Amino acid sequence: MQWTRLGGGEWAPDALLALERVAMGVSFAGLDGALRYANPALARLLRRPREELLSLNLADLVHPDDAGVALAAEARQGAGRQAARLPLRYLLPDGSVLPALVTSSVVSDHRSGDALILTQTWDVADLRAVQQRLDSEQEFSQAVLDAAGCLVVVVDPGGRLVRWNRACEAATGFSAADLRGANALDLLLPEEEAEQAGAVLEDLLSGRVREARHVNHWRTREGGRRLITWSNTTVTLHGVVQVVGTGIDITDWEQDREALRLSEERLRQYAAAAPDLLYRYRIAPQRGLVYASPAAVRLTGYSPEELYAHPEIAASLVHRGDRPLLERAFADPELFNQPLRLRWVRRDGSTLWTEHHNALTRDGHGDVVELTGIARDVSDRVRAEHLVADQSHVLELIAGDHPLRDILQSVLLLVAEHLPGTLPLLVVCDEQGEGHLVATPELAGLAGTAVPSLPRAAREGGELHRSDVPAVEARGLPRAAAALSQSRGLDRVWTEPLSSGGDARLGSLLVCAPEPLEDPEAVEVLRTFARLAALAIERDRGRQALTYRSLHDALTGLANRVLLQSHLESALHRARREHDRPMVMFCDLDRFKTINDSWGHAAGDALLVAVADRLRHVVRPGDVVARTGGDEFVLVCVDAHDEHAVGLVADRVLHAFEAPFHIEGRTVHTSVSIGIALADGATDTAETLMRDADAALYRAKEHGRRRAEVFDVEMQQRTQHRWEMETALHSAMDRGELRVHYQPQFDLRTGRVHGAEALLRWRRGEQLVPPAEFIPLAEETGQIDALGTWVLEQACHAAAVRARRDPEFIIAVNLSPRQLGEARLAEQVAAALRASGLPARQLCLEVTETALMGDAPSLVATLHAVHALGVSFAIDDFGTGYSSLLLLKRLPVTVLKVDGHFVRGLPDDAEDDAIVASTIQMAHALNLRVTAEGVERAAQRTRLIELGCDYAQGYLLGAPAEELVL
Repeated sequence: MQWTRLGGGEWAPDALLALERVAMGVSFAGLDGALRYANPALARLLRRPREELLSLNLADLVHPDDAGVALAAEARQGAGRQAARLPLRYLLPDGSVLPALVTSSVVSDHRSGDALILTQTWDVADLRAVQQRLDSEQEFSQAVLDAAGCLVVVVDPGGRLVRWNRACEAATGFSAADLRGANALDLLLPEEEAEQAGAVLEDLLSGRVREARHVNHWRTREGGRRLITWSNTTVTLHGVVQVVGTGIDITDWEQDREALRLSEERLRQYAAAAPDLLYRYRIAPQRGLVYASPAAVRLTGYSPEELYAHPEIAASLVHRGDRPLLERAFADPELFNQPLRLRWVRRDGSTLWTEHHNALTRDGHGDVVELTGIARDVSDRVRAEHLVADQSHVLELIAGDHPLRDILQSVLLLVAEHLPGTLPLLVVCDEQGEGHLVATPELAGLAGTAVPSLPRAAREGGELHRSDVPAVEARGLPRAAAALSQSRGLDRVWTEPLSSGGDARLGSLLVCAPEPLEDPEAVEVLRTFARLAALAIERDRGRQALTYRSLHDALTGLANRVLLQSHLESALHRARREHDRPMVMFCDLDRFKTINDSWGHAAGDALLVAVADRLRHVVRPGDVVARTGGDEFVLVCVDAHDEHAVGLVADRVLHAFEAPFHIEGRTVHTSVSIGIALADGATDTAETLMRDADAALYRAKEHGRRRAEVFDVEMQQRTQHRWEMETALHSAMDRGELRVHYQPQFDLRTGRVHGAEALLRWRRGEQLVPPAEFIPLAEETGQIDALGTWVLEQACHAAAVRARRDPEFIIAVNLSPRQLGEARLAEQVAAALRASGLPARQLCLEVTETALMGDAPSLVATLHAVHALGVSFAIDDFGTGYSSLLLLKRLPVTVLKVDGHFVRGLPDDAEDDAIVASTIQMAHALNLRVTAEGVERAAQRTRLIELGCDYAQGYLLGAPAEELVL
């Protein structure tokens, strides 16, 4: 059987045999669809015997839905004689469906000339498996190419890209899809390189060469260029020769190489111009300098070539003192990782400081074999550091209060160290302008030599010209110093004044040098140490002044209490050794407060200065005059011997105050009260003598002032009692010995209790201490502040209970002069009122007339501040002081209390009667009320009622009681 394919050649018999072996299903059918041939593969696919198939029509084998398609295709084939490919579903004997891909064409039977339908059938599942394997192989090969680190391309004989891996995409920005079927030469290569690349491609495809290497650029999507080095070879696939190229993108390498070249060039230029020395030094196997930059000439005096040729020179550069440090670093190379500071000895023998920063090079075993480093000249920095360190050293000496001469000699030694080859000297001027020489140890014999004056140039600073040197010597600079400087060839003298920060000059720092000090650093050294010397001198003088001020009174210049104590202790110590009798004399100006308050503090201070001057002229040489505070002066006579000698000294002092003082255009008369204590045994101390003299002064004031009293046994007993009382009073409150008693005050018109006065009482054991004894003591010792506050609080609390029943009841509380001077008095009163709940209008504060005599503005302000709270004031003991009508007008006073001394004479003493009557009339005229104190007899009460007195208190009406009468 033979068939001829329409439109083409014949089917040979051997081709029919081949159909029996192929894997695809093959059949021949007439145009009516009746099967005439089916190969074994088709029988297997359709699961039917071949004999059965030959009895069937194609339409019987196809799914009913696809039968029309199949027949239509057959009709078209019959009409157009063209091959058709379409998917069909075959029906299998078990009712299942086999998807298949069918290719049909019309062939002619060579013998009969009939047209036949040739079908070729593939199982779709098998086709998919084959395609998956092909796709998998394709993907694998592409993955291998993409995984390659280099660029991979495959080019066919026409120059078109067959393969293109991911590295190519990354280099150019073109994807494989962008270049599929494109000509590589046209798309990727620059025009100027296309011809060369085309020649290489032609040589490979023609077989003239099997491999070729070349370098060319590829253009990128963004318009840039990448430099690629290529290794090319040919392969034959299915008889087609293709070129496989593997490339490496060396664009960055080339850029890095160019950058490296430029960097090396810049490094060479820097090394040539850099002030620092760049070097490489080999450590192993043998030490030696490998490289040195041109800065070697400037830093060492040797050229790099000399250092290469003579290794011993490089080794000898390091100063002998620093070679042990360098050897330690060679033994432990890790030390080179830290900045290393070494001294170098230059070719001319001079020394400079260098600082080295190194990097270590190691061999494969990790051993350091070479150093790469920079050596920098840090001589200026080291000198500055040394200068700072030396400044700190001098400042520590100054802060440590070392002797001035030791500090100044240290300054001179440091100047000589920083300015080698010079001879420094210091001239220190005192307050009168006379100078004294301070020299280095080599001129120790000249130390302290007087230098009456210095040339103007030396006082102003700068260089003294040669012509000035003899003038310096002639004006007092020691000849030996000038001779020494000239013998050393130091004929230039540079000076820097020692300034105290103002216009005053403390002296001058002189430096004898072989040549002018034109180096700014040298001048700065000179100025630095001149400032330090000036600071040391100022500190010393300041310390002396501070010491003087700490031991002397700032106003009068007399010894103060501290220096007085020291002198007195020294006098007692000497007296015990030489059997002398030191004397302490306390002097207190009479009524100085009146002068101070009347004419002001400036006049008072001037009077104190004048008094101090007179006392200086009274005492003998060796005696001490001191001011211990206020208007108190103390004289210490070291050898008074006996009371007769003491009397002579006291008479001189009293006589010195007979003449008036002339103060600010005024003539001032004042006197002095004197208390004297004379040492009489080994048990005397400075404290006891001062205490006894103070007690004697107290007696002198008690006996009328303007007199002297000598401490005696009776006075000692009184003093002892007073000290005991003072000590006991300190703890009386804690022991519960203090009480507040209340004396009622009566309204003379109604006879009813109007109020009460709070009185402080002290019961010490079984003894009741009189207020006249402990109240003045409390005033003197300062305890009255705490006692007064306590009485105020107690009285307010007690009165608050009575005030709830009687809103007119007034509680009266006494204030001491010290309390009146307290700026916080208003706060203390307000706090007592708040704590007790007592209305302010029911509190009356009593102040004595003598306490108001100062009439200071601060006192007036304090009283008004308290009065603003609603509290009233009463003047106690009225008539015993010097109150004026102006004072009564200015102060917020509502009550006058007539002192019991005047009430006691009523009604028989006409003078007392007149005083009381006029006081009541004046008070009522000023809209003030009057309270009479000390009413003890009925006749006194009767007369007070006749005179119109408002209130009264006294033992006739009611004695003070611990409980407030309700």
